[in-house]
Amino acid sequence: MTFSGTVRPVEERFWSKVQKTPTCWTWTGGKDSRGYGKFDDTSPHRFSWVLHFGPIPEGLWVCHSCDNPSCVNPEHLRLWTPKQNSKDRDSKGRGSKTWKSLKSSLKPRQSSVKCPYIPDICQTLLKKA
Repeated sequence: MTFSGTVRPVEERFWSKVQKTPTCWTWTGGKDSRGYGKFDDTSPHRFSWVLHFGPIPEGLWVCHSCDNPSCVNPEHLRLWTPKQNSKDRDSKGRGSKTWKSLKSSLKPRQSSVKCPYIPDICQTLLKKA
């Protein structure tokens, strides 16, 4: 069997899956369950960063200032450490809540409720709170 087609350059394949709007440039190709795009062996927003700005330094993440995981607009991308990204996520109320933080919002009578998840760890958190 012979292959008679031509292989499209990677940039052409990338741009064929981008829908530009006045704000975000949305990835229309494959996505994971959280809405992040999939492109070859990387993510489209990381590919966009490299295409526009060059290599991503080790230890840094390409993050979205627009909070749209499908966006590949280079003006909406920034390099952050994982810690900076977590702090931003938490400041926007999207971080996971721990039993300790949930307990602190309970009324006194409710705080005696037993933790249904991994009881000994939860009880340790309750004692430290």
